[in-house]
Order: sequence, then structure tokens, then C-alpha cells
Amino acid sequence: MISRKHIQRCCHTVAALLTLLACSCTAPRVDSHETVMAPGMTITATRSGQTMNIRALDAFRRVYSWAGMTKVFRLQGRKQRWYGSQGIYRPYGDRDLHAVLEEGQQHFDNLEGAMAWLQQRGRWLDLQWSSSGLVLGWKDQRRPVDGFPALSVEVWQLYIQGHKPRRLPGSSDAGIVVSGEPTRDVSDYHLPPARVISGRRFTGRALGLMADEGINAQQVLAVLHTAPSKTINGLRWHSGRDMQPPIRCLVCTNTTGVVLSVEP
Repeated sequence: MISRKHIQRCCHTVAALLTLLACSCTAPRVDSHETVMAPGMTITATRSGQTMNIRALDAFRRVYSWAGMTKVFRLQGRKQRWYGSQGIYRPYGDRDLHAVLEEGQQHFDNLEGAMAWLQQRGRWLDLQWSSSGLVLGWKDQRRPVDGFPALSVEVWQLYIQGHKPRRLPGSSDAGIVVSGEPTRDVSDYHLPPARVISGRRFTGRALGLMADEGINAQQVLAVLHTAPSKTINGLRWHSGRDMQPPIRCLVCTNTTGVVLSVEP
């Protein structure tokens, strides 16, 4: 005969298993990812007569409207930092559109580092940004072989020492309109402290990127001492990819030699 205590124990076990199953089936917590848009928030950017509108339906779903087209995509959270951000992304589209979508935060020690990032990222996308560091860039194109449409969209919020900038140079507040809840004024993420290594100062931004990508200081110093470089708007870019043998990193320094960023 089964005792009452045995039945109670079985009931507790079943309840615990059901609770565990329910927890495993729930959506990932958005606060574990550095998102930009809150549910209900809308960002509209206009450039050269073209408009991109992005609306957040919930923590991960976004509605993209541009050039007479509208698409709803669900983005996924990054499990680790990628190029400085642990945001959300989608590397594919659907049967009608190839899409590469990014949303996240970018963190910097100072204004100089933020402008270096905008300079580098602007090589791939035409960016617009507000004075408070909200950045949107997109590219709408077609594949030359068969004309299949492709869309790249990036939404970023920049933070300098954990706070949104106030007067980011080159900004166009008229070109970016936000409705709904604004982006967060303060970020919870903290960069590593800046350090001097072998007489060279590394910003926290650079050290964080190095840790994320498995790049060590010796590799960076080798690139700075040996790799060819070019200067753009007062910043010097050193490419380890052009060395023999190559070192897979791109290093940015300012006029005094401070390492602002290190990218793979």
C-alpha cells in the first residue's frame, strides 16, 4: 500500500519538473541583452529623400518599413559580445529578402573613441546619428546576379563612460525622429579600466574588444611597430592583415599614440 508521504513526495517532484519545464520554455530575458528600443518605440530616419522606419513590437520583434516595403522580423540575443556589443541581431531574412539586422549599445571611454568608431563603421553603411548618440544606418540593394533584394540595418546607442553624449559632433537631430519611450540615459555596462602596457596606453574600449576577440597586447604592439598605417581625420589606422605573416586585427590610435580600438 502506498503511503500518504510517498504520494506527497511524488506530487512535489512532478510540480518541480513542471516548473522547470515552464521556465525552460519562456522567452529569454531582454534585460540580459543591450537593446536600444523599448516596446512601442519608433525610430524614423530620413536621408536623400529616403526614409527608414523601425518600430519595436516587443523585446525582440521589429517592424522595418522602407521604400514602399514592410517586414516584421524577430531578432535574437547575442550570447557573447561581438564587436563591443551584446545586443540583438538577425543574420538572415526570408524567402523574399536577404536581411542583416543589428541592434545594440556601443561603449567608449571618451568622445574621441566614439568618433573613431563612427568613422570606421561609416565605411560600410551610411550612418546618421543624433546629438545624444542614437545611430541608425541602412543599405538597400539588389544582388547583381539575379536582382534579389538585400537589406542591412543597424541601430546603436552610443555611451561614453556609461552615459549618453549630449552634443555628438556631426549629428542631425532633424534627420532622426523618435517616438515612444526614449533610449536609456545610463548603461549598466562598464568598460575595463584603461591601462599602460609596455609604455603604450590602451583605452578600456580597446581592452574590452581585445578580450572579446582573443587578441593579446603583444599582437597589438607588433602591429603598431610593423604594420602599414594610414591617417584619416587625425586618427591612424594600422592593419595587421597587411603584415607577413598577417595578424588579424585593425588598430586605431590617436595623434599621441593612445590605442582607441582593436578590431579583428
